[in-house]
Amino acid sequence: MKNILILILSVSLCYTDLIKPENESELNYVHILFEWSQEPNAVSYNLQALNEDSPSDVILDIEELTTVYIDIENFNWDNSYLFRVRPIYVDGSFGEWSEFSEFTIKEKQFPERIPDIYNEDLMQDGLVAFGGFAPDIGTAIIDKYGYEIWNSGDPDEFGFMLNHINDFGNIYGLSTYDFPNNTGSKINHDLDILWSAPTPDPQYPVDSHEIKQIPNGNYMAFVPDYMLGPIPEGNWSFIYQAIGYQADGITN
Repeated sequence: MKNILILILSVSLCYTDLIKPENESELNYVHILFEWSQEPNAVSYNLQALNEDSPSDVILDIEELTTVYIDIENFNWDNSYLFRVRPIYVDGSFGEWSEFSEFTIKEKQFPERIPDIYNEDLMQDGLVAFGGFAPDIGTAIIDKYGYEIWNSGDPDEFGFMLNHINDFGNIYGLSTYDFPNNTGSKINHDLDILWSAPTPDPQYPVDSHEIKQIPNGNYMAFVPDYMLGPIPEGNWSFIYQAIGYQADGITN
């Protein structure tokens, strides 16, 4: 009897896995971080992004040596996009495209502010972050031209007022989400809550003016402490005296 050896060759196509933005994600910023998995034998990658409403409209088509790319110029508020990636090999040939991944950039939160620039050479690079409580709780980051590039989203969904950013980009402040449980919070730019102060008494939420992580790793914040005390004397004393208080600097 003869031994028969049967060799079966199995060929599978490898597709690049897309990591960020996650498929069907809704983003609250226009500086977009793209990330994908590494492919065997690839020396670089071709990243392509399209306008979802008009797939023939190519927003981005670049070659990137690494598996991460940040775009700060081509994406706009209140739009949806598709992106895909394929490997490029040493001989210049292309691998298979990944599946398309879709993401949406939500709406701006604040009205446009166009600054008057008299001498751009005197302007410093960098971004400006600010938080406010009126008319709604909200936070935004703008570039040096006043263009909004990040915000804390719909105040009815995740109201957030910033008061500190650390060296790693973590954002600290007050959130109205699930009040009062997150009145002292640390979040990332995707609005994920990374830490929240222990649930306070609803009458005494964490004060909105200061919360931060100090060098030893602990968190520092303030809560109000109410007690009787004297009203200091001054040119305002008559206002309090008119409604029945002594306002003499002594009487509680």
